[in-house]
Amino acid sequence: MNPTSTFSLREMRLDIDDMRTWFDLIEIIRIEDEPNIPPEKMLENRKSAVENDGKVCLGYILESVDQTVGMVDFSNDATLPNEGTPIHSMVIVKPEFRRLGYGKRLYESGLEQLRKRGFDRCVTQIREGNDEGLAFADRLGFSEVVRQYKLTLDLTTITDDEVAPPASSEVQIFSLAQLKET
Repeated sequence: MNPTSTFSLREMRLDIDDMRTWFDLIEIIRIEDEPNIPPEKMLENRKSAVENDGKVCLGYILESVDQTVGMVDFSNDATLPNEGTPIHSMVIVKPEFRRLGYGKRLYESGLEQLRKRGFDRCVTQIREGNDEGLAFADRLGFSEVVRQYKLTLDLTTITDDEVAPPASSEVQIFSLAQLKET
């Protein structure tokens, strides 16, 4: 990396090129068994959220002449009961550009825009064991609200018998296929 390179910051667009860039950056931090949403689906979801649900999806991309350095994404799909008007934020910087102030620059790039839109809280999620990410969030002023588990269940490997209620229960559980038959 040339230390005299010039970097430009631009707003993320709702187009496939920017979603592919975001997808590539997410791949840096995605863990192996985490779902991998293709850029086309990401774009479809975002457009629907903005156009149909009135959601805010905004972000900024920091680029040099020859490559993307990192991105920040803000979207109001976060929930914090009784905690104002939150927006979810995620900053991803390529490893070779970390600890140089680019992540902070990306994060701060959207704060005034968010305030103008009425948001008063930023929420972020840091994976367990990501000490570098936790330190970064701490330096930005984030404070821990809650620790949570993110669990998945592979629905293709379980049967109706495995999720059936106890025999003494008054609760009846039916699959959609069973309901369709009746």
